[in-house]
Amino acid sequence: MRDDEKRYQTGFDAGMGAIIAVAIAPGLVIAVVSPEGRTVLGITNALLIGLFWYLYRTTHYTFEEHALRVQCGPIKLAIPYEDIRGAQSSASLMSGYAMSLQRIELEYARFDSVLIPPADRAGFLDELRRRAPQADIGPAD
Repeated sequence: MRDDEKRYQTGFDAGMGAIIAVAIAPGLVIAVVSPEGRTVLGITNALLIGLFWYLYRTTHYTFEEHALRVQCGPIKLAIPYEDIRGAQSSASLMSGYAMSLQRIELEYARFDSVLIPPADRAGFLDELRRRAPQADIGPAD
């Protein structure tokens, strides 16, 4: 990472933990009720847990020289600072590059937006204000 770059890790909260638990719970219940399916369900749950862990470890938001880079696993998005229109807190349940439900909705280009939950929301928004002074950026809440 270069000196002018700053990286923010994704946040993680109980709401996302609950969503992950709901995704894994049916397999655990079926494995208890139906012993013949334990191996397949055990492997499936291990893969799900591995996927969530991989996404958590690889989700971050990097302020680069000319753009904000959003990465979640293999998915990468670069948003030029001049395209950023605004940012505000959001509790939306829509899908995003997020491992937390305490998100920031970042609006860019003409009609695009992305939901991200940096662990340090206040620091992220301060850096965004510095790099995209034209944008209407709300408080961190």
